[in-house]
This record gives sequence, structure tokens and C-alpha cells, in this order.
Amino acid sequence: MGIRLLGQVGFDHNGRFLPAGPAKQSGVLTALAMSPGQPVAVALLVDRIWDDDPPSAARGSLYAYVARLRKLLKPWSDIALRHSNAGYVLAADRSLVDVYRMRSLAADGQRAAVAGDDEDAIRLWQASAALWHGNVPLAGVPGAWAQRMRETLERERLDTLVELYGAKLRTGRHTAVVAELSALVADHPLSEALTAHLMLALHRCGRTGEALSCFAMTRRRLRDALGCEPSGPLGSLHQRMLRGDPQLLTSSSR
Repeated sequence: MGIRLLGQVGFDHNGRFLPAGPAKQSGVLTALAMSPGQPVAVALLVDRIWDDDPPSAARGSLYAYVARLRKLLKPWSDIALRHSNAGYVLAADRSLVDVYRMRSLAADGQRAAVAGDDEDAIRLWQASAALWHGNVPLAGVPGAWAQRMRETLERERLDTLVELYGAKLRTGRHTAVVAELSALVADHPLSEALTAHLMLALHRCGRTGEALSCFAMTRRRLRDALGCEPSGPLGSLHQRMLRGDPQLLTSSSR
């Protein structure tokens, strides 16, 4: 049994997905699962689900959502939804929530990379990325709080992907990653780090013209969307390619 937030909100039982219910009911589970083992006050839950304008029946609706979630959780002994004077608590180990498993694996990958073990880092970062079900976490959960959490989780995923593909390039996987990086850059057109990875992979595959075109496209996107030029690292990579720097064709040094 596990709680899934990295996609549609719900439960993972032996590989079978069970949705948490309607949007606001999923929002209640999300608000509790983001702080497992910690009480969340009723007033805070209401604020997170209905923002600053809750209806008069908000608390009654909240109690109904909690009752339905308890019914969904009833078959499992390792997760429970409890009430205390401080509010509602999702009594569950953090390892049962996919967000926390994702973060733990990403941190382990970072430690492996720092220790110089890129192969182990790749394995751990791939396991972290594999916990995502689509690109949108907390899918369908309404409210400003959920949107802030969604943006935070999306940034964390992007950071992990940047690290993962950096390690793959360091270990000579440039041919294998071109298609994957092309898709990721299409999904994240303003990510200079992913663009740099794609440019380097293309360059090492003998496709330097495509790498330079990729830079030009990202430069236009940055100008149009943010009114800025590419940052120092991406601009430096571009200049090194124009100079034909031979060091770009070997694994990056630490």
C-alpha cells in the first residue's frame, strides 16, 4: 500500500491504482500526505482546499471527505487517518508516500555522485524519476496551495533529470540520450541545463550543426519569454563548440 501524489492522487495497492476520489477529496489527502505523521489543523485544511473564500458548509464537506478517505483506507493497517485536538493526522511512514520516496532516492543519488560513483547515481536517480506518473503532480487538485506544491515538485523533478542526464553524459551515453533529451527540452523549453545536455550529446554524436541550432532556438525562447540572454554556462558551451574545443568530446571532469 502506498500513497501516490506524483500524478493523479490516490493509492497504489500491489501495482493497482485506486483514485482518491473527487478533486477536493483528493486535496484533503494531499494536504495530509505532504506532512505524514504531523497534525494539520482543520482551519488550515479548509484554507488549503478552498483558499481564502470557503463556503459556509466547508467544514461539513471536509468531515465528509475525511470519512470517505477513512473508508478507502480501511483495508490497510499501515496507513490511518486520525483526529486529535491539533487536527487530522495521516498516520503513515514517509516511505509510503511517493513524494518522500522520490526525495530520498534523489538525495541518495546525489551522495553517490559526490562519492564519484556515477553508475550508482544513475540507478538511484532513475528510480526517483520512475515514481512519476506523467509530468503533472497532484493532478486535478484545486487551490493556490496545491499549485505551489505542484510547482515545487516539478522543480525537484527537473533538478533530478538534470543531474541524471549529466551523469549519463559523463559515462559516455551520449548516443542513447539524444532522443530522451530532445523530448525533455520540448517539455521544458526554458531549461538551459537540459539544453546544454542536449547540445553536448548532439555534438558528441557528430551533429554539431543541430547542437548550434538548439542553442539558437533556446536563445530565442529566452528572449521572447523572459527578455534575457542565455546564462554564462550555456553561452560558454556554445562558444566552445564554435571554437571546436576538443575537451567537449571527452567525459566531463569533476
